[in-house]
Amino acid sequence: MARDLWKYDNYSHRVILRTGEERTARRNRREKTLKTNLLNRPRVIVFAVVITILVLLFIREAKSVLSSNPRFMVNDIIVENSSLFNKDEICELLQINDAKGLMSFSVNQIVKILKKDPDVERVAAEKVLPNTLKLNIAERAPLVGFDYSGKRYLANKDGIILLRDRPNLNTPRITGLTMEQPVPGESCVSKGLMHALCVIEEANTVGLNKFVDIIGIDMKNESNIIIQTSERIVIKIMLNDLQSRLEKLVAILGDVQKKGRIVQLIDLRFKDVYVE
Repeated sequence: MARDLWKYDNYSHRVILRTGEERTARRNRREKTLKTNLLNRPRVIVFAVVITILVLLFIREAKSVLSSNPRFMVNDIIVENSSLFNKDEICELLQINDAKGLMSFSVNQIVKILKKDPDVERVAAEKVLPNTLKLNIAERAPLVGFDYSGKRYLANKDGIILLRDRPNLNTPRITGLTMEQPVPGESCVSKGLMHALCVIEEANTVGLNKFVDIIGIDMKNESNIIIQTSERIVIKIMLNDLQSRLEKLVAILGDVQKKGRIVQLIDLRFKDVYVE
């Protein structure tokens, strides 16, 4: 910076301050010279291209060697946080066999393939050299079940139809639904099912699960929703002003529990609550 500000005058043998125009002109000449020199060096450009190609070829060849090396064949698959997927099923989904090397597929490919499964919500994959594939799978949790054409289906909180049944899992059974053929992995096109999910979500929000366990919901009539519980209490409710009605239900059940009463029916569809 100091050399740009001052110059040596050969005639007067003195160091004098450069003007702003002189500094700018000198800087422009220097930049133009540098640019010209770079453009006039085709060998540098060719050399850079050749080096890039060689590096890519080396990576490709190294990947090929590692993929076919017996030491790097997939020998173990660790599946964490999953009750649905075991080693054999993962091998089938990823098409892993005895000749499949750990380096023959990328982590992104693994994640992309597994996320296509309707029961998978999130997945993280990790390669542990030399021959282990580690997976952490977050499954979609079923919230309700329903029957269609004699077959049981499960859906999560978002109404997405799951692929695998869980015979030992007790979820509220939704009846009275009108819908088309459920497709695993897609949201169920059923207004009744979405309303049932809304009822369960609101019920959990207000703390209804502290007093009763919902085992079934009949959605045939939105103005007369019938909730069945494992305590053998029938609850009648409607979607209109749902949160307020459920809060009132929680208060009633709390009072019933406190007094040790036994009830069989609670009707909250009207202004005056009926308890039997």
